[in-house]
Amino acid sequence: MFEIDGRLATKLLNARTSGAVSVAEGEPRSILAEVTLWLIGPVLRKIADLPFHVLSHSVVANPNVSIDLFAQVTEGDQLWQIDALRGR
Repeated sequence: MFEIDGRLATKLLNARTSGAVSVAEGEPRSILAEVTLWLIGPVLRKIADLPFHVLSHSVVANPNVSIDLFAQVTEGDQLWQIDALRGR
């Protein structure tokens, strides 16, 4: 994933995760440990106007500022960031 809402994926996720995701320098690096509590959830479908998500972890930050995910996303998918710390 290269962009979210027109912003570079790594930079946007870094801002939304309080600095947990930084840009990879030189070679791809695992970010799974840093983002375990911040999931990305593409909307699978809606039932009674409630969205159901396919939860996915961000796995790798790449030097080209893209993020690799466990789930496949397609351009135009509606993505939600799920914060597991919220409400604690």
